[in-house]
Amino acid sequence: MIDIPVPLKALQIARHMMGFDPLWTEGILSVQNRVAQLLAEHTDYYGAWIPIRIIDHAGFIRVEENGIAGEYRASCDPLNDHILDIEPLSIHPHAPSTLQHMLQIQLEAWPVEAEQLELKTLVQQLADSAFIPYTPKIKDALLVRFESISINSIERSDLLTKAIKNISMMRPYIDTLLRNSSEAFYQLRLCGRQMAIVLAFTTLVNVLLEKIETQDKSVDDYWIAQAEFALHRAFYSTALSCSETMLNTFLHSLASLGHLSLVIACVEQFESYTNQAFENAKSVGLSTEVSEENVVAHVCNDFGYALTLWSDMHQALKMLLPAAYAGQLLARFLCEYKHADLANAQTEKIRFIYKQCDETVVIIMTSLSHAVRAHDPKVRASHIALIREARKKRGEREARAIIRNLVEQQAFYPRAWKKWLEQVSKDVELKI
Repeated sequence: MIDIPVPLKALQIARHMMGFDPLWTEGILSVQNRVAQLLAEHTDYYGAWIPIRIIDHAGFIRVEENGIAGEYRASCDPLNDHILDIEPLSIHPHAPSTLQHMLQIQLEAWPVEAEQLELKTLVQQLADSAFIPYTPKIKDALLVRFESISINSIERSDLLTKAIKNISMMRPYIDTLLRNSSEAFYQLRLCGRQMAIVLAFTTLVNVLLEKIETQDKSVDDYWIAQAEFALHRAFYSTALSCSETMLNTFLHSLASLGHLSLVIACVEQFESYTNQAFENAKSVGLSTEVSEENVVAHVCNDFGYALTLWSDMHQALKMLLPAAYAGQLLARFLCEYKHADLANAQTEKIRFIYKQCDETVVIIMTSLSHAVRAHDPKVRASHIALIREARKKRGEREARAIIRNLVEQQAFYPRAWKKWLEQVSKDVELKI
């Protein structure tokens, strides 16, 4: 079996650690070990839905009989799905000691190369037990100016003018918050869960600003004054740390003032972006400008290039995860808000988006996890063996169905690998 270079191994562990949240990822690792233990003790659990719980959020996972393919659902049908009658496996956050130990192993084996010094430094920071993730904040100056304008707007008659000025004044601060947070997330200093909160909050504010600036017909003086009040309340809730508390305060204020349409607009934005970005991530290397045949041929003949596309796909998935989770957060708020005045069709759509975003988040996290597990050649070999077995027992069509599942449903490998996986699984002498 061909080994994966140490820098790529370290990068994949780092993505797995910071893609969502290092504490929760450690907790998920613990549950994955528990699932493996259950399946070893009860072989009849293969293919059945295993209940899990993350805080108050329920879900279900299952592992197929081959022990490789798996699936996650936000909900199951008790009448038609085989659900195990056991206590849900509870996922709790833990200090990322396992992940940091994995990074330290790679750092010890990492050769000193100048062009990789920046990446190695970032990984070293993550491996340090004293590592503290970046915290997104809005400049202190904003609170002073925001407070001053708000007080003046109460004292003077031109409430609308002041409210518009107050909200519009935020744009450069919101842009800076989003830019700094995105950079920190790209550099593995900010986790995906926190990035999702920043995305959700800044998108809400920008949708609000767009409505005002384009003089949307649904916006009147009272609407603007209410929105300004909601924003003002959110800032005073958190000492300018863009936290889940700030986001929830803003959401509840908007909802109580009748501005749920803003939240719905943001949910739809995140749904559209997530769907397209997920497809794009799986299609790395493939474009209208490059012949697909050439890309596939390059993958089949150059394992180094194949690894590059594999890594590029996981980077794209990691960068997508915050948007999917932001959509999930906002959709869940709409589903749970008791006074949401939504039409039945709209409610069903929001629930569908919530489920879709939830499952996309899990698929991405599983894919990032698989990238780390696939450092073991036995894991890669097991996939090839699975494809070969399907071809031997049920023909080429079933073999391609396995490949399609690994690529399309589970996002374990990029689409450019399909032909390569097909070829490798036909050649019993070829090693990957």
